[in-house]
Order: sequence, then C-alpha cells, then structure tokens
Amino acid sequence: MRAAKQEFLDKEFAGTNVRAIAEKAGVTTGALYNLFNNKDGIFEALVSGIFDELLNIMSHSELLESQNFGMKTSDLSAITKLSQRRFLRMIDFFL
Repeated sequence: MRAAKQEFLDKEFAGTNVRAIAEKAGVTTGALYNLFNNKDGIFEALVSGIFDELLNIMSHSELLESQNFGMKTSDLSAITKLSQRRFLRMIDFFL
C-alpha cells in the first residue's frame, strides 16, 4: 500500500496505473490483480485504511488539533472537500 500511496501522491489518481504501482512495490501486475480488481480497488483500499487510521487518531483529538491542518476534529466535512492529492499528503504525516 505504501507503493500505491506514493504513486497516487506523485501522479494523482488519473496519472497512476497498476503497472507503476506493481513495479514500485516489487511485485507483478498479476499479483496486484489477484488482490484488487483494478486501480479503483487499490485506491479504495488505500483510502479506507487511511480513513480508519484517521478515525483512530481523531479519537485523540489533542494530537490532530496540535497539527497545522486548519481544522478541528469535529469538522469532518473539511476532509471530504479536500482533493485526493491534498488528502493523501495530509494522511502521509500519520503513516
């Protein structure tokens, strides 16, 4: 998932492909397709895992509020308004 995250950060969703993720991860494209149906599935799994981690972190609100993200833990709508790239960069801090 780290390879996928880096590809999405570097190339954004539209510029990322399964082959590049596989190469960066050191696995075959077929191996990725055994785990995920397509690029959308990889992205969904990545964001789902990140969101779960974010919710865990948000349970410790003082940590999130001490960072310079310009939002409070109760302001979940701010997360949904972030672009894919900006959201992944913010999450990169926590991983």
